Amino acid sequence: LMIAGAEKDHKALDAAHPRVWGLSASELHVAFWRARGVQVVERGREKLVQKSAELFLLTEPGQLVWFDIHQATDRMSWQRCQLMRLRVNEEEDDVYHEQIIADASGDVDRVQRVYAATRPETYRVVLTQRSDHAVWWSQSPSRRDAWVRIRRSVQYYKIDHWRCPGRRFSADSPTSEAGYLDYLVEAWTDPDRAIDGVEEIASGIFGPRGLLMPSEALVVGPAWLGHVSGSALGVVIGPQCVPDAVSTYAEPLPRALVREIQDIELPEAVDDELSDTSSADTAQSFAVAKRLFDIVLSAFVLLVTMPLMAVIGLTIVIDDGCPILYRHRRQGLRGKGFWCWKFRTMNRDADLCRDKLQGVNQCDGPQFYIKNDPRVTRVGRVLRRFHLDEVPQFWNVLIGEMSIVGPRPSPNDENQLCPAWRETRLSVRPGITGLWQVERTRAEGLDFQEWIRFDSEYVERMSLWLDFRILAKTAYRMLWRS
Repeated sequence: LMIAGAEKDHKALDAAHPRVWGLSASELHVAFWRARGVQVVERGREKLVQKSAELFLLTEPGQLVWFDIHQATDRMSWQRCQLMRLRVNEEEDDVYHEQIIADASGDVDRVQRVYAATRPETYRVVLTQRSDHAVWWSQSPSRRDAWVRIRRSVQYYKIDHWRCPGRRFSADSPTSEAGYLDYLVEAWTDPDRAIDGVEEIASGIFGPRGLLMPSEALVVGPAWLGHVSGSALGVVIGPQCVPDAVSTYAEPLPRALVREIQDIELPEAVDDELSDTSSADTAQSFAVAKRLFDIVLSAFVLLVTMPLMAVIGLTIVIDDGCPILYRHRRQGLRGKGFWCWKFRTMNRDADLCRDKLQGVNQCDGPQFYIKNDPRVTRVGRVLRRFHLDEVPQFWNVLIGEMSIVGPRPSPNDENQLCPAWRETRLSVRPGITGLWQVERTRAEGLDFQEWIRFDSEYVERMSLWLDFRILAKTAYRMLWRS
């Protein structure tokens, strides 16, 4: 009797969790991501890792998540990373509940509406390109052990962190599962591509193969119809999921089959984003060629200009004393700080005088520029005229902090003014010269806008041919500009 009672309780508990086409919410979660070339791997639950998967989504047991995979893969490609740690968070929403207020005698006095803002909930998941990460994740008893092992196998600059908007549900709650299924109906418009045994009965309406809807039933898509009798459908207004009816017979309901990734015809857009290895190889080749060019040219310039630098240093000391060099803290690749070196062209108290001259600043952005800056020394004007003050920056190039061509290196306080633009600029090494330096017009009220435009354009169009064009224009401006 105890065994029979326990079996009955187990069946009742299992029936509380909704199923569609014989599949649980977790199984449909796996199928949804498979249709996008992504294999879901839950921690601590060993499973066969599919080599045909383009990406692996590493989750905790019971996590059901949705986020824009196209946006995620674009970001991974842009950041050139192998692994992305995501915080999938719900948007904050204003909700309310109503409570009955009774008087002393127990009669209803009024119904009061109480508003309270819900805190955005977050799921932490991992998106990775490596199958060995998926294997380690599935075998690890704790999240910390799994992450430590994965973290040690990836260089820090190939890991991205992103707090992305999305939706989160739990497979431990029947109510949350039902909410996930309703949301999936709206987000997934072609489940028949990944699930065998499911077909589109009418436009936007999916059900088990062979399901016949009676004429009196009214179903407005998008909708998913589980194993239910046609006479029990009634009115269904989408987006809505009608789960399988609970079977009262010993024989289980028919179960659809989730196809393996290699058996699914993936959308071309996802294939292009995730499996275009030729573009990745091209980007890698460009990065190597650009770095070799930087090393060779910077070493050559430093060697050839040693006598000239000695003369420049002597003239600076004679004109305004020491120090010869000026250094300023700038942000480089991925925001890493470094000291940017230049020959000193201003008075020694130039930084202290900047606040007094702010009223005559001719730039519309965070920069500071005055056409005839009174702080510039006599030698400094000559050095600036021929850009000789920037020769020490070839040392920054040689040690890998800068590049010959790239966005202008800027300090942290300037980068904070435009976060989206900042991330673009800091995705590459800053340069001694760049597209903005050779194309800017210095037009009143446009300098900051041109700075954003030309730096962003350079990052998007980076190539050796563009670098050579910028270098040629830089040489022309140095030698023959009016």
